[in-house]
Amino acid sequence: MEPNNDMQKMMAVQVQQKSAGISFALTFFFGGLGLFYTSPVMAIVATLIDIVLWIVTVITLGLGMLLLIPAKILWIILGITKVTKYNKDLLSREWKK
Repeated sequence: MEPNNDMQKMMAVQVQQKSAGISFALTFFFGGLGLFYTSPVMAIVATLIDIVLWIVTVITLGLGMLLLIPAKILWIILGITKVTKYNKDLLSREWKK
């Protein structure tokens, strides 16, 4: 008995999907570098911004943290949003075949 075509598509989608939880954890612990899981371009931009904000934090004796913490929250939100969009696109692309 062969699995039907819909079941094969669903299994292919399940294997290729990305996890929002992993995206959250990587971005939480590694900042902009954690975004490499979701988008290399976004990760490079976020990492450069993180470096600038860390330099500002050191120069201002910690006041730069007022910018660094919201940036980290933004990276987490962007990472989860990008993973969700990737999974939806993957699903729609697989079902159009």
